[in-house]
Formats: sequence, C-alpha cells, structure tokens
Amino acid sequence: MAATITSVSRQALFAGKPPYFPSSIHTTDREPALWTQFWTDQGLTAKEVGYLKSLGDGTIDAVAELVARPTMRIIGLVVDKIDRLCTAWNSGP
Repeated sequence: MAATITSVSRQALFAGKPPYFPSSIHTTDREPALWTQFWTDQGLTAKEVGYLKSLGDGTIDAVAELVARPTMRIIGLVVDKIDRLCTAWNSGP
C-alpha cells in the first residue's frame, strides 16, 4: 500500500516540517499531536492549541465550541469531506 499525498502533505503542514513521517506515512492520525507540538515549540500551551477533523458535513457546532474557549489561541481545522468521499469511492461498494 502506498502512502497518499494527503497523509504526507497534511502531516507536513500540521508539523511545520518537511514531509518525513516514516512511522505514520499511511495515516493522518498524528496530525493533532504534530499540530500541538509545533505550537508548543512556539511558546503556546497545549490548552491554547485546538484541532478538529472530519468537518464538511454542514455543522459548525464543534468549531464554535472550540473557538469559544477562553484559552484558545490557535486552531487547525481539517475539512476532509472530499478525502472521505474519495476513500469510499476507491473502496468500492
């Protein structure tokens, strides 16, 4: 199984590093940790960093809740509706 451009590019984006993630090249599960690590390295605390994935189905309640947190300073959002549709399409019926 080959890594998709999505898993490589998004990890690089959220980590703020060149795309080299051999232990998680086939998944995007490490994005929240990479995102938080990048911002804590910049001086923020973990409570000031937010991340949400699986957006794109019409509701923004989770985003609104995260934005409303008084300690929140930076948020990474992943609207992965197209990714999920393509994965379902490639998997077949």
